[in-house]
Amino acid sequence: MISLFLPSKTFILGEYGVLKGGAALLVNTSPAFEMKVIPREDKLGKVKGIHSESPAGRFIFEAKDFFSKYDIEFLDPHVGLGGLGASSAQFAMAYCFYKKVTDTSFKHDHLRQIQRIIKIYREVAWQGTGFVPSGADIVSQLLGSLAFVYSDCDKFEKLNWPFTDLNFYIIRTGEKISTHAHLNQLQKASFDKYSEIAMRGYKSLVEENSLMFLDSVSQMTDTLASDGLVTNHTLSLIEKLHQRPEVLACKGCGAMGADTIFTLVKVQDSKTFTSWCEDHSLRIVGSNKVIDEGLRVTQSSPLKTMQNDHEAYL
Repeated sequence: MISLFLPSKTFILGEYGVLKGGAALLVNTSPAFEMKVIPREDKLGKVKGIHSESPAGRFIFEAKDFFSKYDIEFLDPHVGLGGLGASSAQFAMAYCFYKKVTDTSFKHDHLRQIQRIIKIYREVAWQGTGFVPSGADIVSQLLGSLAFVYSDCDKFEKLNWPFTDLNFYIIRTGEKISTHAHLNQLQKASFDKYSEIAMRGYKSLVEENSLMFLDSVSQMTDTLASDGLVTNHTLSLIEKLHQRPEVLACKGCGAMGADTIFTLVKVQDSKTFTSWCEDHSLRIVGSNKVIDEGLRVTQSSPLKTMQNDHEAYL
C-alpha cells in the first residue's frame, strides 16, 4: 500500500488577486489529507471518497487505464466540512501518484513540473464559465510551510513563519460557500489591489516585520469588506473577535471569506485566547504550531514503475 499526504491550506492574502495572475500568500497546516493506494492484479480498481465530477475524479477518468489497476481511498481529516483544500489535495495527490509511477524523474516541487500540474488542473477543473481556478492552492500544498505564489503560478517561494511575537489561529466559521459556484458568479474586475496587499504581506515576512504583516492582514479585511466579498456571518464573527483584547488582526478566508478566519494574537495572550475560543465553541483547525511541510509519500512495498506506459498526461 502507498499513502500520500498533503496539508490543509489557507489563503492568508490574495485569493482574489491570484485569479488574474497576481500574488497570494498561503499557509499549510496539519492535519493532512491522505490518499491510500492499493495495487490490484485485475483492472477493477475502485475509487472511494472522490466525487466523479471533481477535478481529481475527472483526471482519474481521463487516465482510467492507469488508475483501474489500483484501489484508491481519500481520507479527509475535516470530514467534508470544506474550506481547507480537500479538492485541490485530491487532484494533486492523484496526479503526483500517477507521475511517480509513470515518470521516475518526476520531482513535485520543480518549476517545470508544477507548471505542468497547474496546466492539467485548470483543464479538468474549469467548466468553461467564470474565472479559471488559479491552482495557487495546489502549489502551496505541494511546497508546504508558507507559500508565496505569483506571476500566474509560474513563480513561487517557500517561506517560514518568522514572527516570535505572534501566533496565528485558523478558526472555522461553521459556514461554507462552494468555490466553484462562487467563481462562476464572480464579476470580472480588476483585482490588482489584492495582489499589492499580498506583496506587502510577503515583504513583511521576508523583513520579519510583524507590524507590517498585521497591517497587511487588516488592510485586506477592510478591502474585501468594502468590495462586498465577505459574508455577513463572517463579518459578524470578525467583529466579535475584534472585541477581544488579545486579537490584533483577523481576516475571513476562502470564497467570500466564509470558510475560516485567520486570526493573529500576541504570543503571551495565546492561552487566554484559545480558552475563550473553546468556551464560545469556536473551533481552531490550524495554527503556526502545526505548520506542515508539504507532500509526503509512504509505502509498505517498493513502488512498481511503468515509465512511458502512459503518455497522455506526461
